[in-house]
Amino acid sequence: MTRSEVYKLVHGERDYQASLWHWDGHGCGIYLTYMDHYLREAVDGKSKMDACRDKHWFHAGAAIRKFAALAVAAMEENGLLYPSEPPARDWVYAAIDEEYQRCQPSWPILRLLREFPEELTLLRHYLRLAEAAWTTETGDSAVLDVILKLAVIAVRCLETYGAPTREP
Repeated sequence: MTRSEVYKLVHGERDYQASLWHWDGHGCGIYLTYMDHYLREAVDGKSKMDACRDKHWFHAGAAIRKFAALAVAAMEENGLLYPSEPPARDWVYAAIDEEYQRCQPSWPILRLLREFPEELTLLRHYLRLAEAAWTTETGDSAVLDVILKLAVIAVRCLETYGAPTREP
């Protein structure tokens, strides 16, 4: 998938999530909990792929789409790295692109990965770093920095492996 196709996919998922949530004020900790849930769904879907590849890839890809949308939602609602007022969604996408480009040559998570489970391992590692930042830091800037990295990994995963669109 191209980056613009990924953002269209994530945008559709964000719109769906927003239609379900009738209040603002989700803190980063709540987003981390939901992101953990969907990462576990992706891992579970991947572990069953050998039995029925298409059906379980559908679930694993959908879970990563939801994970990416939650990372975007966390940054929309809580600011980017320096929260002052929530940014527009396009600003969040621009920040993801900038982080991706800034780190491309040297960031270890952007090395060549050959398999989908390696992406899941990176997501799990950085999710644990985000949880540690949330529990040890007084503000949200440290956790939002890691959530931005999680968004970059999830977007790259969707670019590489694709995912189904959100059904209405």
